[in-house]
Amino acid sequence: MIVDAHHHLLADSSGRDYADGLVDKMDTSQVQVTVISGLGLRSHNWVGDLTPNNEDVAHAVRRHPGRLLGIGAIRLGDSTPDEVARLHDRGFVGLKTTRPRYAYDDHRFDEVYATAVERQLPILFHTGFIVGVEADRSDDVSSERCRPAHLDRVARTFPELTIIMAHLGMPWHEEAAQMCRFHPRVYTDLSGSLGGWRSRKPPEFFRDLFYWDGAWDKVLYGSDVHYQDMAAALADYRRLLAGAPLQVVDSVLGGTAAHIFGLTER
Repeated sequence: MIVDAHHHLLADSSGRDYADGLVDKMDTSQVQVTVISGLGLRSHNWVGDLTPNNEDVAHAVRRHPGRLLGIGAIRLGDSTPDEVARLHDRGFVGLKTTRPRYAYDDHRFDEVYATAVERQLPILFHTGFIVGVEADRSDDVSSERCRPAHLDRVARTFPELTIIMAHLGMPWHEEAAQMCRFHPRVYTDLSGSLGGWRSRKPPEFFRDLFYWDGAWDKVLYGSDVHYQDMAAALADYRRLLAGAPLQVVDSVLGGTAAHIFGLTER
């Protein structure tokens, strides 16, 4: 099973429904399941009304059951524990967060984390540098708040919380890898734009980072690109996994994500 664990529902400039195009591309790329979220932060609206939000994600999941899984977009510092509970009640299977008001380990977020644990919702955290948009000044955005090390206290305080770090903490890669090493329920994806940080690294870079026994069980395939580039992102993951045992390839491309999101029993 191939599972894309990090994908955003986007506005398709061609006018086609994005979810329909995504599922068609999944079929040709042999991707069985894609975990999707919107960009629906209250101020994260740099393309106007075209910015998909949690409502759009829920609609897409209803139309493509079994192929798309929805995770709800929240902003730490704005979103509340009640909002997290409502997302779960509506069928969302996890949370996605970025652009926090404070660093991820700020105690003001603890009630949100506790609710995620109670509802058994994994959280996909943006880690690393944040793409600049018009709302950065009004949102008081800081990439430093998204360093992987800021999740260390979170993992220690909430050991039952499943944490997925997006982008291997780019550029704090070693910090992200060690978070995976020291915390049983901390994982990472290697998502990034085509021609970006991942595609510029040789396979040896990743083998050096994930050197301990079972390290690759902590790595997930996530595309985080438009569905038109989905096959190319998957091919780049296969490039960096060249020569790895089949068990490792299967784990990275879908086995671990399937376990996290309840698609299979491990």
